[in-house]
Amino acid sequence: MRNKLFVFFIFTKIIFAQTISQDMQNLMLLDLPKRGQDLLDSYNILKSVFPSSLHRIFFKLKNGQTITDIYSVSLLSQKTILCIQSTKTSKIKYFFVPVENIMIIDYTQ
Repeated sequence: MRNKLFVFFIFTKIIFAQTISQDMQNLMLLDLPKRGQDLLDSYNILKSVFPSSLHRIFFKLKNGQTITDIYSVSLLSQKTILCIQSTKTSKIKYFFVPVENIMIIDYTQ
């Protein structure tokens, strides 16, 4: 009985190690300040390439929310949070979004 428990324990550890190994293949580690700077740079490139109002830049967040009609974007001091200013209404609205919550930055034609 003792040998069977030992074999079961070893078998369980092997299966667990394989599962972790497979999960790690889909894991990507990001340096958040660098990701924040990349997002800001992406916004600035899109803004310079599409300066007209015909092309609207937007951010799509992981929770499904889309931030449109962007007036400006800046990074806070630690470079892990974007301050996005939107002018969807006559007033400027501020969104403070952690960079890990931003799924995509794109534009409409």
